[in-house]
Amino acid sequence: MKASIKAQNLRIFMLFIAGSMFWACQSSGTKTTSQDTPYLAMDGKKVYDMYCVACHGADGKMSFSGATDLSSSTMDLDTRILQITHGKGVMNAFKGILTEEEIENVAIYIEELRVSK
Repeated sequence: MKASIKAQNLRIFMLFIAGSMFWACQSSGTKTTSQDTPYLAMDGKKVYDMYCVACHGADGKMSFSGATDLSSSTMDLDTRILQITHGKGVMNAFKGILTEEEIENVAIYIEELRVSK
C-alpha cells in the first residue's frame, strides 16, 4: 500500500514539474526562433575536420575511395565551391548540410593544404 502511494505521489510530482516547465516557457512572453538566435558558421578547418578528413585525410593527400588529392589539386576557388555544394562522383553534395558561408570557408581552407605541400 505504501509503495502505491509513493508511486502516485511521484507521478503527481513529475506532472507538476512538467506543467511548471511548460507554463514557464509559455508565460515568458518571448519566443525563441531560429531567427532570434544567430547561427555562427564553422570556420573552414572545423568543417574540413568534420566532413572531409575521412576521405581526404588531415593533409588532403589521403585519397580514400577515389577522393582527389587536395594538396595537388589545381581547381580554382569557384569550381571548388560548386563541387562541394553539388558533389561529384562518390562525394556527397553539401548543399543543405552546410551553409553557403561554411562551404566557402572550407573551400578557402583547402587552399592552405595546397600551399603546405
